[in-house]
Amino acid sequence: MVKTDPALRKRMMAQRDRNKRQGVSVNKSDWKKGTIRLLPCLGREVGRSFYSAYYEEERKSITLPKSFGYPDPLLDYVNATEGTGTKEAKQHLKDTLSVTREHWVPCIIRGDEGTASAPNVRAFRFPLKTYEDSILDWMVDEDIGEDVTDAREGRDVFVSKSGEGLKTKWKVQKLDPSLISKSKEMRAKLAAIAKGFDVADHFFPFSLE
Repeated sequence: MVKTDPALRKRMMAQRDRNKRQGVSVNKSDWKKGTIRLLPCLGREVGRSFYSAYYEEERKSITLPKSFGYPDPLLDYVNATEGTGTKEAKQHLKDTLSVTREHWVPCIIRGDEGTASAPNVRAFRFPLKTYEDSILDWMVDEDIGEDVTDAREGRDVFVSKSGEGLKTKWKVQKLDPSLISKSKEMRAKLAAIAKGFDVADHFFPFSLE
């Protein structure tokens, strides 16, 4: 019997750990606080916005088919209820379901960056207003706007969450300017990934049923 080479075993264990992840999206329900660094935007818009629905009873959120141009029965129901539904139906909808927009940004999470050969690039799902009031504002301000995604002079971002369910609140703070990584190899790898990374390519297939 040929024993597995220790170096290969280490790589295979890392592969197994990666396969346990549920896609590249950060699980917001488990998030309390932490530091992330956005991938360099390289002159393009940062991330993409999608429609999302949160169902209080199940404590679960989903990305709606409308985000990808498909018919969306749930969103149709919400719009119909808000428009012509009874007072009771509207109140039930308000208490149980929240339809919003999220802005997904590609990033690495400090403490879980991966390796220089295989960076652990993730997608963080900000509520759209949270994204606009923090990262977007920081970048577009005419007087003090700065590219916080820059690999050399950008900034890490500290993200914290309080509350639960429909009462969840997010706080985003920018930290001091720093390199995206001290490793030259890691910086080069992240820059290469950033050129072609689109969060929309990393959704699991879903059934319109």
